[in-house]
Amino acid sequence: MQTFSPPVNSLSVRVSPFALAAAKSSKAPQSPVGPRFGLKAWNDEASDALVTALRENRVMAYGVDLQKDFMLPRHQIKNGLFDGLYVPGAEEVIAFVQRLTNAIADFVLGKKPFSILHILSIDTHETNDAEFSIFRTFSKRHCVKGTPGWDFVDGANISNSVHVIDEAQSIKDVPSAEEIKTLVAEGTTFEIRKNAIDVDKHRGIIGEHPETKAPILDIVDNAKAYQLFNNFKKSGRNVALVYGVATDYCVRGAVAFLKMLGITPIVVKDAIKGIAPDALSNPDAPTSIIMEDVQEITTEQLKAVIAKAEKP
Repeated sequence: MQTFSPPVNSLSVRVSPFALAAAKSSKAPQSPVGPRFGLKAWNDEASDALVTALRENRVMAYGVDLQKDFMLPRHQIKNGLFDGLYVPGAEEVIAFVQRLTNAIADFVLGKKPFSILHILSIDTHETNDAEFSIFRTFSKRHCVKGTPGWDFVDGANISNSVHVIDEAQSIKDVPSAEEIKTLVAEGTTFEIRKNAIDVDKHRGIIGEHPETKAPILDIVDNAKAYQLFNNFKKSGRNVALVYGVATDYCVRGAVAFLKMLGITPIVVKDAIKGIAPDALSNPDAPTSIIMEDVQEITTEQLKAVIAKAEKP
């Protein structure tokens, strides 16, 4: 069976309009846990750059693991055993996720002059997956295929047309750049099913930060992810709105993965939630390091940018 592995230490660095705008931002926004050291405050220059990217059909919306086992309080299944890996407070951001999906829905479904490519990652396990062995202090099971906790929370999905990238290690079903353009025109959501392929390799370290040496993780945990996102880029998509859970795990990894590929991530800050309360306020935390110079935006700011992009 053919497999595709991303090269190690292949971090791609480029200067985007968003990075330039972030560099000119002089004041970091305040979060409930203090100043954010990584994410950069939204500003007019960043707004103009996103308007241009939207009009040129270069934007993706990447929802990370918006599943019930992560975003709703854990539920008892029998005899005191609980399912799920609940991110504390994640239910508080569901309304913001729904606000985001409502704002982009018509652009995903092909009802507007420009389009937004929609991606949802979904953690996908079998009952006895090896990954569960690393969770020793709480319930091992989460996001088991076919269980209620595997499903997306209400409002996460947009389209009834879904192109599934399953977790098997084969790239034969990865759509080409031209096929991606056709699928986007048809209002298709790309669903990436994730499963840690080798727990002993720490969930796929594919590179490191050139200065801090912090690991860059392929948290997509899908052997086809590198090829798929390269094809997204070849189809013209080079800006990604990132949202979901958890900030200090799979969201962080998604941002690192996109940066490695030369795709500009923009984090939707009110539609993410982390496990560690200081994930974005501690300058030494891996999340803060990975998020360095990444632009943030709120759902309300995004709605304003979309409205501006629609104007002649």
